Amino acid sequence: MKSPLIGVTAVYDYQRNVHWLGDDYCSAISQCGAVPVLIPSSLPQKQVLALVNQLDGLLLSGGDDVNPLSFGQEPVENMGLVDPLRDNLELTLTKEFMRTQKPILGICRGLQVINIVLGGTIIQDLSSHCKKWIGHSQKGTRSYASHSVEIVRDSLLYSIVDKDTIYTNSFHHQAVDKLGKDLIVNCRSKDGLVEGVEHKEKQILGVQWHPENLWKNTEENILLFNWLVSNC
Repeated sequence: MKSPLIGVTAVYDYQRNVHWLGDDYCSAISQCGAVPVLIPSSLPQKQVLALVNQLDGLLLSGGDDVNPLSFGQEPVENMGLVDPLRDNLELTLTKEFMRTQKPILGICRGLQVINIVLGGTIIQDLSSHCKKWIGHSQKGTRSYASHSVEIVRDSLLYSIVDKDTIYTNSFHHQAVDKLGKDLIVNCRSKDGLVEGVEHKEKQILGVQWHPENLWKNTEENILLFNWLVSNC
C-alpha cells in the first residue's frame, strides 16, 4: 500500500540561504505512516501547482507573521518578521488544496493562513490589543504545556481528541480576529482567544499551538497528525 505524501512548508533563512524545518513535524507524520515532503518557499508558481497534484495532504507549519496587506490591513508597530516568498507559497498552496478537496492541517501560523485565505483577519499583536490576555508566549521548553484549551463539543476536534479540555504549549503573539468564511471555532483558551478552527465542510483543521512538539509526551496531539494522514 502506498504511503501518503504530506507536503510540509519550510522556513527560509535569508541570511544563511537555507530552508529548514523542525524534525518534530517530520517524525510525527512518519509516525502516522506517511512520508513528509519539504516544500521550499522559493519554488516557482508553475511547480507549486504541479506539486499539488502529487501530494495527498498539506501541513502548514509554524513560523513568522503573515504580511497584513494580505488581509487588508496596514502593519502595527509590534508586528514581527514577514517573509513574502513564504506568504505567496502558502496562500497559493492553501487555495489549491481547498480546490482539490485534499486535507489540510494548519499549525500556529498555518491556522492564520487558512483564516486569511477564507477572508478572515488576524490580531497582529496581542500586547497591542485592548483586551488583557493570558500568557501566549511561554518561557519554558516547547515540549511542555503552559495553558489549557476548552474544546467545543460536536466539533471535529472533539471527535479527534475526545476531551473537553487539553493542555497546550503556546508561542504566538498573533491570533484569529475576524473568522474566515465557513470556518467554525472549535476551541478557545480561558481568555476567549481562538485556539482552533475547522471548516464546516472541507477537511481543514487548524490549531494555534504546536502539537509537533507535544506528541511524544501526550496522547492527544499525535491524533491531529493521524487525522491528516488518515484522510489522505
